[in-house]
Amino acid sequence: MEWYATLAVGFFLIGFGVWFVQRHFIAINKFQLDSELTEKQKSFLVSQQKRRLFTSCLVIVTGILIPASYYAIEPLKNAFLASLLLLTLLILIVVICIFAISDMLSNRYFRQDIDLKRAETELKRRVLESELEKHQQLKADMLKNEIRRNGHS
Repeated sequence: MEWYATLAVGFFLIGFGVWFVQRHFIAINKFQLDSELTEKQKSFLVSQQKRRLFTSCLVIVTGILIPASYYAIEPLKNAFLASLLLLTLLILIVVICIFAISDMLSNRYFRQDIDLKRAETELKRRVLESELEKHQQLKADMLKNEIRRNGHS
């Protein structure tokens, strides 16, 4: 019964990893073709997706190691192989967690950069709207003066 459970968990992780690998490739292509992003943003987003792609591959390897380690423990009763596989599995889980934390921290940095850009854009928009209002008011005043001059002539 445990063998089927480890196989189910392994296949789930493999499927999960493959699905995310596909999503990361799609995202990389989308970011590379996006003309609205700056080169710095493109570079950051593509490298972020590549890190996530690597993490997804590690999840696939984890999905393979779970049933392999159970097989080494139960039917083979090979303590050395089982220990080696379990140690590798634990190291992979730690590495996946480290990548997840670093991705979260780098994402925070990128969002701050985007928030700063949005604030700058909003400020520029307000300044332009203010200038547009001034120009429209000047134009209206000029038209009134022109009408007055033409009306009195």
